[in-house]
Amino acid sequence: NVSDLENDILINGDIDSYNELRTSYIDKDMFSFLPWALVMSNRYKNRESFFDVYYCLFDFNSIGFTTKQLEDWSLENLDIETQKFAIAYLKRASEMGNTQATEILEIYKKNRKYIY
Repeated sequence: NVSDLENDILINGDIDSYNELRTSYIDKDMFSFLPWALVMSNRYKNRESFFDVYYCLFDFNSIGFTTKQLEDWSLENLDIETQKFAIAYLKRASEMGNTQATEILEIYKKNRKYIY
């Protein structure tokens, strides 16, 4: 039950409920998962959720992208403040040991993009 998962996340910061809820959103609408990623990162300091915040914003931003834009992890459809927000969470994910976040930051550095 989604409501039970959401309650477990809000009240307990339950990582199993969080992962199960993420799985249910992944193929549908990842952007709608953003509030749960924010709760887990800001309230419970969950390492993987910092990357999820970034990814939710990237997913929302990438509708209609070319393969090249996807490979470059482009954030061009986001306004500058939202880009900064996404990058801040990506940096935090990298600092906490998320290797995918580190790899994406390297792509940005190489392309000289989103260096805030």
